[in-house]
Amino acid sequence: MNETSDVCSEGYVKESELFQSETCNVPIIGYTSIKITQIVLCSIIFVIEVSLLSLNHKNMLGYVSGGTTSEITPKESPNKNKKTPRRSPRKNKQLKVRLSLLFLTFTENILFTIRPVISTTLDIKAYNNIVMGFILHITCTVIADIITLFIYFEAGILYDSAMKKISYFKYKGKVLLSVGIIQSILFLIGPILVYTDFLDELISFWIPAISIISFNIPYFCTLGIIIYVKIKGMKTDEHAKLSRQLIIVISACTGLAGFVAVVGLVSCTIDFSFKWVVLEISWLFGILFCSFIFVLMTRTKNKRKIASNTTVTSI
Repeated sequence: MNETSDVCSEGYVKESELFQSETCNVPIIGYTSIKITQIVLCSIIFVIEVSLLSLNHKNMLGYVSGGTTSEITPKESPNKNKKTPRRSPRKNKQLKVRLSLLFLTFTENILFTIRPVISTTLDIKAYNNIVMGFILHITCTVIADIITLFIYFEAGILYDSAMKKISYFKYKGKVLLSVGIIQSILFLIGPILVYTDFLDELISFWIPAISIISFNIPYFCTLGIIIYVKIKGMKTDEHAKLSRQLIIVISACTGLAGFVAVVGLVSCTIDFSFKWVVLEISWLFGILFCSFIFVLMTRTKNKRKIASNTTVTSI
């Protein structure tokens, strides 16, 4: 449906979330249906997440309080017949990151719900409303931080798994923190740049989204591939299983990165009638990705050491 006048035919509009089209090519039914799908999906995931937290609350409380788990090392107390469980500083840091990911992914599912609810009930869009712009960009800021924190979590375990430490990657925390701050700033100043007519919403949204791919994923994949090569050379079933798990993680992150990068670049450079679908499909992928990380973080056990010096991730 291509209408060049200001008034569209019944059932079509020009306005999508990130831009106003020159033609009436946004079907109201399709646009509303995908928003309702997002709301329903977030609601189902919310119930699942609450259920998982309820089922695993004893284990999670045990982790927080320092109860006996596979991640706690014993330390002798004054009474030699008793041992007081004590978690190492390294495990404490991993636990804090894990709990942070749980909190952020749970919160992000709620944030993912706000935009489609407001969009369908109040019919306001990010490209011409600064409040909706901030809602959109804050949600994306959180998912960017989740991705960065998840890479830090996985990279930390992979670094521990290396048979010979790789000095370059010991700075992973500083590198990823710097990247996280930069991409968060890019996201959060977006609505202001749009409001002042410095950039349009389409560009201000996809630039930081693509920056996540440009910085985070190559760093993680490089680290993963180096350690994959090391582990692959060990001729045991346990190491073979670890190498398979590692390549799955690398492939999943690379696939997600490739998808976001391609759709972002295409959306910014090519004009096509269903461009409005790109953001909505990416939104659905974001919802599923965050829920996947949440499920990983609620698993009660990490497979620990293989052959006395290799740590396995929870994936």
